[in-house]
Amino acid sequence: REARLYRAHLRRLENCGDCACRELCDGELFWNRIMMEHAMFIRGLLDPSEETLIDAADGFAADYNRVRSLCEGFSGGDFQWELAKNEYLCKKDGSIFKRVKLPDAEKMNETPFAEGRITLSNGENLLIELLPHELFKNSYKFKKYSLKDSFDYDTIQNVAFFRSRKEGDKADIHGGTKTLKKLFNEAKIPPHLRDGVAVLADDVGVLWIEGLGAARRGRITEKTKTVAVVKRESLQT
Repeated sequence: REARLYRAHLRRLENCGDCACRELCDGELFWNRIMMEHAMFIRGLLDPSEETLIDAADGFAADYNRVRSLCEGFSGGDFQWELAKNEYLCKKDGSIFKRVKLPDAEKMNETPFAEGRITLSNGENLLIELLPHELFKNSYKFKKYSLKDSFDYDTIQNVAFFRSRKEGDKADIHGGTKTLKKLFNEAKIPPHLRDGVAVLADDVGVLWIEGLGAARRGRITEKTKTVAVVKRESLQT
């Protein structure tokens, strides 16, 4: 009898139309608790030698308990339930939605700046070209190069390294010195991708940021003699 009533309740949940959400939730809590208790009761009646049936009863009880806990969470305030690795069913401000947490980009260790192809610590390649300013200007007119990919090579102070962002990094990219966090926010770069953005820094600080361009001191001007162009190898294929 109770099994038939529980099945009828599940059908009402599937139809989602003939009763209030609160009523459905209360009913779900009640019936999942009853079914869990039945599974535990049946387990207690089994002979210790009936290991397969005992395992099945334990499994049913655990399943009903998980569903009951999930329903309890969603019947209250904001709630989050892990469906799988990096996947969550969430309730926030009355709305229920699925959230997928994307994997973070791999953080890059310091890799010295050099002309040609260099391999970063995350396995990706950068292609670096050094061009006379006049050649760069002519190529730029035909959109072969972008200012965001380029900077004044002669502004490097001592040794420069490609790396991921570091706490305290700042740069004057668009007028006024800002933290990289603020620059990434303004550029709408998702947080999980930020460690994968190549940052070129020398003894003075951040000189160039992938996708954003050169800091003020590294910008290309009429006094520039040599232009450094940096691109991901994947962009060349």
